[in-house]
Amino acid sequence: MPAELRNLTSRGASPQRTAGGASENRTENASFCNSRGDEALTCKSEIRNPKPEVSQSLLTSAAAISQIGSEVAPGRFTLDGSDALEERLASLCARVRDGLKWIVPSDRLEAVLLGGGYGRGEGGVLRTADGDLPYNDLEFYVFVRGNSWLNERRWSDALRRAADEWSSEAGVHIELKILSLAKLRRCAVSMFYYDLLAGHRWVIGEEELLVGCEHHRSAERIPLSEATRLLMNRFTGVLFARDKLRRNEFTPEAHDFIVRNLAKAKLALGDAVLAAFGQYHWSCRERHRRLAQLLTKPQERRSFLPPHPGPLPRGEGESLAAVRPVEPERSFESRATPFPLPEGEGQGEEERDVRSSSGIGHPSDFSVGPATSLPWLDDILLHHWTGLDFKLHPRFTAESFQALGDQCAEVSALGCEIWLWLETKRLRKPFDGIRSYVLSGIDKCPETGRFRNRLVSAKLFGPQILFHPKSARYPRERLLNSLPLLLWEPAALGDSVLLSLIQTELGTRGTAYGELVRAYQTLWSRLNS
Repeated sequence: MPAELRNLTSRGASPQRTAGGASENRTENASFCNSRGDEALTCKSEIRNPKPEVSQSLLTSAAAISQIGSEVAPGRFTLDGSDALEERLASLCARVRDGLKWIVPSDRLEAVLLGGGYGRGEGGVLRTADGDLPYNDLEFYVFVRGNSWLNERRWSDALRRAADEWSSEAGVHIELKILSLAKLRRCAVSMFYYDLLAGHRWVIGEEELLVGCEHHRSAERIPLSEATRLLMNRFTGVLFARDKLRRNEFTPEAHDFIVRNLAKAKLALGDAVLAAFGQYHWSCRERHRRLAQLLTKPQERRSFLPPHPGPLPRGEGESLAAVRPVEPERSFESRATPFPLPEGEGQGEEERDVRSSSGIGHPSDFSVGPATSLPWLDDILLHHWTGLDFKLHPRFTAESFQALGDQCAEVSALGCEIWLWLETKRLRKPFDGIRSYVLSGIDKCPETGRFRNRLVSAKLFGPQILFHPKSARYPRERLLNSLPLLLWEPAALGDSVLLSLIQTELGTRGTAYGELVRAYQTLWSRLNS
């Protein structure tokens, strides 16, 4: 561990971050959670502390942060990190570039992009007594020519070992993910691909390589299922954080894990609402500005929604001849194209082919109602602000675990409301609660076809799953049914119908809460690998 990180640990805060969920062998409490937790995590709006109207000072601060870095020189990894941090990150990019050339032959290596916050120039800056440090993962996307499945089989182990080695040397987690340009061109639009295309940094390659990927650069084309997927992934983090609190896992690592995942969930609440209005954007600062506008100018909330399908907005999908070329020696230049999207999730889940995209569930297909019908919008803006602040300037806080438990309860309750609101709009069916949602029997992934669903199910669970009726449904539906019960339905474990549903969805015979959370974590990890 680098010296500056050891100093942080010695002060009672560790920069080491654990994977979602917990694997320690501890005695499991058979009860779902204590009575206080049951009440705190119920999906009831009245249990949340009422908040006053969002003050003008908050909106002013929000507007101010949206301007941070507007005059920062291009090519930066962060908005306001020190020169030393910028040089450190550039050096890491060079290390990865040179190392990958030794691993993947030049005739197979198409390009390498740095994605995530650092690729967009909005990476987190951890202020310490020893100087600015990186906080978020460095996500590199390695484009390899040829069949994606064969490339994974051939190169994934070598890339994993290299990532582990470089992460250890750098003191920050490095991810290397295999893609291909051909796959990128044919896949359907998703938040992940939009995010990657909208803001990235070339490590190897140039912008002209992305010809044929223009469909990923239109934010309004992102289907509502992606907003649900974002909530699912972020509140999976809340589920794992709550499990650490339940097991009294009071360590610096657990503290950082909980704080970080709560901040991500706070951002996701506002981002999902923006996606429902067709206003998602790749920049977290711009997303906050648009969210504030929803609250202050509700009459303009649909002004961002163009007709769909239809021509791309001005500047989106322009000929690459108009794009400034990238000189080979400036392979680390940060590029953020004029058409952005929000933060999404990893690839995973067998992306659909763009040619088979059904076009179901785009924001312009729905009426989300007037802003006055969204009484939680001011809470969403407040949480988005705190999540944004943590994203840009993460820190190790001294909050007690009791205070973190209270935050977890509040964010969870609000998340339940947004989940049901979004799913009602997306699936066009009213739900009066979580029980109604999970027992409805409605296909929660209608954008996928049965044949493909069976193929993905067989890949995940083996060919024997094809004899089960559930194989005709997309596997993500298992998570969409089990997560709300584990997170928002306190009586689930005491209800034989709901418990049986969780066990069936997760493929487990476990009855204790901890067992079910671990089974959920296993399935979630496989779907997002």
